Amino acid sequence: MTTDPRPARSRTALIHAITDVLTQQTPDAINITDIVKAAGVSRPTFYQHFPDTTALTRAAALEKLKATFAAVDAQNLTPETEGFTNRFTTALLLELRDDATFCRNVLKTAGDSALMSELVSFLSNRLLNHSPFAAEVRSKTIEHESYAEFIAAGMSWSAMRWLCTDFTGNNAPEAMAERLTATVRAATY
Repeated sequence: MTTDPRPARSRTALIHAITDVLTQQTPDAINITDIVKAAGVSRPTFYQHFPDTTALTRAAALEKLKATFAAVDAQNLTPETEGFTNRFTTALLLELRDDATFCRNVLKTAGDSALMSELVSFLSNRLLNHSPFAAEVRSKTIEHESYAEFIAAGMSWSAMRWLCTDFTGNNAPEAMAERLTATVRAATY
């Protein structure tokens, strides 16, 4: 039995459409009519996937975040080498800086508790399963998932505040990466 690929294609098309809008326009210009037209789908198809543009924006933000991590992962930075975490974090922040307009617009339109919850969940999973700090976090407490969420929430908040800066001086990606790395190291060791 084969699965109908149309729902996945239409969902992807909607995510691409909102991503394009949030990269090029102000968030107040978002409306479902323009989104479905750009995606090449009907309004009922939109509502099959998302209850509103805020939910679509959250989905696009998470897809973009996953793609950002995948792009940094593809750089094949070696976890065993000294300074890996700082290099990884710098590469991640450089990717986020390049998508700053999109990120800022997401925060303006969908920066609610649902988005924060999904971001923290994603980052805590990365911390526990794909990080040099994983063993340390797991050894801290029986409640290591909660501890990882606590660290991820702080990282998320710091990154969101940083995204609203000018990325120069103390807010340069390299400087922010050093602060984030030092904070995570302090929290895990």
